[in-house]
Amino acid sequence: MLDDIVRRELSQDEMTEINIEELVKYNLILKKSEIMMDSEIKKEELRILSDLAESLFELRLSKFLEGKEAKGFDEYIFDIIKMIKQYYIELFTGKYFINYNKIYCKALKSTIINNYKVDEGDIVLLPMREALPLIIARYLTPYKIDIEEQ
Repeated sequence: MLDDIVRRELSQDEMTEINIEELVKYNLILKKSEIMMDSEIKKEELRILSDLAESLFELRLSKFLEGKEAKGFDEYIFDIIKMIKQYYIELFTGKYFINYNKIYCKALKSTIINNYKVDEGDIVLLPMREALPLIIARYLTPYKIDIEEQ
């Protein structure tokens, strides 16, 4: 079944729509088949399925990076990739206030960061590695420099 999804993705220029029902059905088939197999067959099947899943992801990612619209249950994954891409571009175009490996961010929601309470609107300075997951989760937004006004 996964090979059918990969084949369908390969056959089209646009990203295909993979719906959640396909994933659920596929997972049910996998669970049922695991009961009947010995461990060596399971290991080999898992290796093949992992390779297919990786190929599907790489195919969809390459289409997404070429500007194709993400469709299907996994669209949220590509939304996250879009955020990371935008962060990366703005980091290298000087739009953020950075201090060596740290970045200034504004809190969008109250939260706790490194055992400190941060309220909405607070400005924090965090290592970029720690800030990015919080930016993706929409707890923070990088503090931007408006280059166009300069």
